[in-house]
Amino acid sequence: MSIANERWDICRFTSIATFITGYMLCSVSLLTLTAISVDRLLTLLLGLRYRQVVTLKRAYVAVIISWVVSIVGSALYFWSYHITQWLSYIAVPLCLVTSIYSHTKIFISLRHHQTQVQDNVQGQQSQAIPLNTARYRKQCPLHCGCS
Repeated sequence: MSIANERWDICRFTSIATFITGYMLCSVSLLTLTAISVDRLLTLLLGLRYRQVVTLKRAYVAVIISWVVSIVGSALYFWSYHITQWLSYIAVPLCLVTSIYSHTKIFISLRHHQTQVQDNVQGQQSQAIPLNTARYRKQCPLHCGCS
């Protein structure tokens, strides 16, 4: 509507607001996804110590930090668009590499665990006492040998 009415100042403000909002929400989403993948890796690696290391308070701190970083990164647009752009050039690959590393480490660890479990199951089956099926076979009441 502002283009049709030739109100260019509204278009500029709308464009800036859209960019800042989109940048902030995308940043929060990317940081949250990275935090989730790191959390899953910590769950696997720490085992029973996970509840002692990853506390509710630390989770709140991580969420607050991700929002603050996103808000500050998007607010830097007012100072210099290039700083905001370079920040995204650094943060996006860093988050992607962290997530890929976490998921790869999880996959390798679970694959190793699966192999160990299968080896243990096969080892237990080979050590089992063979079942004497002839002993438990139903006998013919006539004892004619036709069981």
